[in-house]
Amino acid sequence: MNDKFKELIINTPDYVFIPVEEESLCLLKSRNVYSLSLIGKLNNNNVFSSVSGKAIGMGKNITTSGEMNTLVIENNFKDMKQFLYPAVRSFSTYKKEEIKELLEKFSLLKTNVSNNVLCIYIEYIKDTLITDSYIFNKYVKEILETIDLLSEFYSSKSIKIIVNNKDDLSSYLIRNYIGTYPNMEVIYSSSSLKEDVKKIIIKNKNIIEYSLSSLLSCYIALKYKKYNNVNYISLKYKDHLYVCETINGISVKDILSSSSINEENITLRGTKTVDTTASDSIITEDINSILVK
Repeated sequence: MNDKFKELIINTPDYVFIPVEEESLCLLKSRNVYSLSLIGKLNNNNVFSSVSGKAIGMGKNITTSGEMNTLVIENNFKDMKQFLYPAVRSFSTYKKEEIKELLEKFSLLKTNVSNNVLCIYIEYIKDTLITDSYIFNKYVKEILETIDLLSEFYSSKSIKIIVNNKDDLSSYLIRNYIGTYPNMEVIYSSSSLKEDVKKIIIKNKNIIEYSLSSLLSCYIALKYKKYNNVNYISLKYKDHLYVCETINGISVKDILSSSSINEENITLRGTKTVDTTASDSIITEDINSILVK
């Protein structure tokens, strides 16, 4: 247990619901699914399973992108993998083309532009959204190593890390580690981080932007050559604010049940903010918080 955060242990679900285009499915004849295996595509991006088990059919679930078709997988709780994923000893062993192939495989590759600025924002809203602060605290060395690698890969002229000036923990970590990376500039924000990012885009049109969760996925893709099936989310319920470690495709209802919360009305926050119900909603890669009403 991290004493800086209230963590909730989320039970592994019986079923996961993975958004995917039905016509793109690439399942075994047995319909058995390996954990972290490729199962299809969505908007031309590869889609991977977060558990091992059996595909039992298609369903519909709510995400921040609205209602989506999902593949329903019955979890066998064995976490069976088709391949081994040994750790790469050093990122320096990669050639540029190898980095590109891995980022592309896991839908993490950005369009490169000349004279670009690599922009990272650590989102933070006191008493509501602490996910990025948690990730940065847990993986600060891995995150900074990945930023450094990506700036070299994209030939970035500079790196800007935007931090809310009320996020004391992230600010403390940056002060302690940033000296190792002299090419990184820290911008402290007093307003919405999204607004600050837009201001930077106006000043630097050639920008490459990564969220902290996508940086962690980049690290896992490059370090282990595998899909990151873990998602960290902030859960706000009454006066309590928790951080949950869960998996993509889990029902929000399962998350709340694990936390002994029996409410239905929620707000999901990710690339968009959606008011919906727990029974119909699932966690996807972009979602970083749940507000229980």
